[in-house]
Amino acid sequence: MVTMTADAFDLLQRSIADQIGMPLAMIEDPLTRFLQEQLGIVVDYEGREEDEEEGSLYDRLVRAGVAYVTITYHGSGDEGWIEDVSFDPSHSGDEDLETLLNDHAYAILERRYPGWEINEGSEGTITIDVVNQSTNLHHGTIIETTEYEDVEV
Repeated sequence: MVTMTADAFDLLQRSIADQIGMPLAMIEDPLTRFLQEQLGIVVDYEGREEDEEEGSLYDRLVRAGVAYVTITYHGSGDEGWIEDVSFDPSHSGDEDLETLLNDHAYAILERRYPGWEINEGSEGTITIDVVNQSTNLHHGTIIETTEYEDVEV
């Protein structure tokens, strides 16, 4: 058995996906099962930086009186950006909190969908439920297709 930190395990999964040329999102569940069950890799999620950051992020949102946060993003042409951060109930005046949420959103995107902004890119929404301390990512990959048609002229 081999014990890996959660961040090292994520990096391993991304590397394997890159090597076989498939998006991690398509193979993540079976790959995780294979690495853990067949190769005996144990993932140590204790002390994972993102968990510590999330805890403090939830605390700041609670102190600000925010119940939900919705973050929309878009990326294409090798550029990606946060389009909007909205609070429910409405909240304003804490630029540090909005910067923290932007950084949090970029970290989620880079961890789950590295290269999310490349080529046709992607778009989506990150919803933070402060009351239940959960975060949901609704992600869409933009795929350009070409359709050919043969016609006699």
